[in-house]
Amino acid sequence: MNGQRIGSIETRTLEGFAVQASEIYLDSLYRIERARLSYEPIVTFPSVERDASLLLDETVPYSRLKEVLQNLRIPELRSFRLIDRYRGKNIPPHKVGLTLRLTFQSSARTLTSEEVDLLWC
Repeated sequence: MNGQRIGSIETRTLEGFAVQASEIYLDSLYRIERARLSYEPIVTFPSVERDASLLLDETVPYSRLKEVLQNLRIPELRSFRLIDRYRGKNIPPHKVGLTLRLTFQSSARTLTSEEVDLLWC
């Protein structure tokens, strides 16, 4: 915070495996103003994933798509990420196929597949 380090993460390769270690400097962490700290409780209900494929003009930047999804303000939409970008067979010129993985989760209960389909479709 404010340029002060509160921890570090180190990655090393040991016998072909990537190993990460992290360290949190508690003395620095305790000095942060409590009013600035916020957290969300860990959600214990399972998440549901859906993949959505879109065909967009190649000039549309991913940042614009991200902005549109965020502006939908679907509370249960916890995250989304681009998992595939495709140009080629069956894709018209100047278009690109994108596949997004969307993760839905409620903090109050388990969502049904039907509910998730209604949120997205």
